[in-house]
Amino acid sequence: MKSIVFFALTLILFSCAKQQGLLQAPSLVCDTLKPIPINLCLLNDSSSVSYTRVVKKIFDNNCMPCHAKPGSGGINLDTYDQCKATAQSGQLIPIVVYSPGNTFMPPPPQKPLDSCEIKALNLWIKQGCLLN
Repeated sequence: MKSIVFFALTLILFSCAKQQGLLQAPSLVCDTLKPIPINLCLLNDSSSVSYTRVVKKIFDNNCMPCHAKPGSGGINLDTYDQCKATAQSGQLIPIVVYSPGNTFMPPPPQKPLDSCEIKALNLWIKQGCLLN
């Protein structure tokens, strides 16, 4: 009898807490995006793309935590050296640019990188993946 009363009270408490918004399921959507301090769409071939101000934030906002150590699919983007190696291997751009039949990152339901983010990554690679 005591266990039934305890169970009923527990259910009542949890339902009240949920109705008041005290119990929240963890969100799969990252709400801690790191702002990029420049308009990426204004970049051109003569623009210097900063790893710390632009590229790292693109990776942090779109690729983490899946590609943090140990790294999903063997791709780890925790450090500059790992980001540079992935970019210079030729694996980065084909996987973030959608093309039918290829693996695409980030996977749904996450939003894909926009054309300005892809442009910034392309410029960074073209400029030699500098740590700046």
